Amino acid sequence: MANVTDETPSREMVTRLAFWKTSKVKRMWFSTQWKRTKPGDGRYNNFKRLRHEVKDFPRGYPQLAAYTNSEDNRHMCRRFGYIRSRLILYIQDEVQQLEKKLADLDLSDATNEETAYRLHSRRWDEENGSLRKDLVATLKVKLKEYDELVLREHQMLKISKPSRKNHIRYFNYIWEEKPLCREEYEFVFHEDDMLDLATEPESEWVGNVIDFILALLPHKILKV
Repeated sequence: MANVTDETPSREMVTRLAFWKTSKVKRMWFSTQWKRTKPGDGRYNNFKRLRHEVKDFPRGYPQLAAYTNSEDNRHMCRRFGYIRSRLILYIQDEVQQLEKKLADLDLSDATNEETAYRLHSRRWDEENGSLRKDLVATLKVKLKEYDELVLREHQMLKISKPSRKNHIRYFNYIWEEKPLCREEYEFVFHEDDMLDLATEPESEWVGNVIDFILALLPHKILKV
């Protein structure tokens, strides 16, 4: 084994990082805390009957859902980034087209002495059922649709992508177990379009740093 220098993380620190990174250890810790706080009259014994393993669920969507729900880092799904961008572009152009029609109508009225007064009264449009009234009503609906889509996309972009390691684990499970037909599990092939629903954006870098440190160190140093 290579000598550990001052710049190399100690074996104890690396062991702790690898130890606490596993969800199994976290469950063991919380289980210990639970045992310390639960009453001794056996009222919680039946809780064990509610715990199911992934294999207990029927093969297909039930088993894949159970697998996905069994660990936080398995909660991932498609973002459909291309489709979202396509829809935003389409609705954006629809609004832009309505905007141009409204501008053309305003210009037409403004350059005609007999219709220029219409630009001075919203109520005239309201009372006479003008084209401007219809355009504004359509713009209200279309802008609401556009705003909702843009704001949803803004929120979606805040969700982190799964780490490559977690995605590979999820991919391998689907590839080996074949819980769905081929056409319906192809979503997992889109690695760059996946969302990690469990990882907070501000904590994502911590896991990446830990993975980076563990990958650089010799395998032997990770053995306890």
